[in-house]
Amino acid sequence: MEFEQDIGAVALRNVQRHRNINAALKTAAVIAGLLILIGAGGASIIWIGLLGALYFLPAIVAHRREHHNKDAIAVLNLFLGWTFIGWVVALVWAKTN
Repeated sequence: MEFEQDIGAVALRNVQRHRNINAALKTAAVIAGLLILIGAGGASIIWIGLLGALYFLPAIVAHRREHHNKDAIAVLNLFLGWTFIGWVVALVWAKTN
C-alpha cells in the first residue's frame, strides 16, 4: 500500500513538473512572439515613414525651396507620383525656378 502511495506521489510530482514546464514554455513563446511583433512593427513603421518621405520627396523639395507652384507640384506628386514618370516630372519641376 505504501509503495502505491509513493508511486502516486511521484507520478503527481511529475505531472505538476510537466505542467510547470509547459506553462513556462508557453509563457516564453508568448513573450518571444510579442517581442518579434513589436520589433517587426517598429521596423514597419520606420519603413513606411521612409517610403512615404521618398514618395513625397518632390513635394517636400518644392515646399522647402518655396517654389511658387508648390501646391500644384504636391497635387501632381499625390496623384501621379506612383508612376515613375509622374514622380520624376514632379521632382524636376520642384527643382526648377
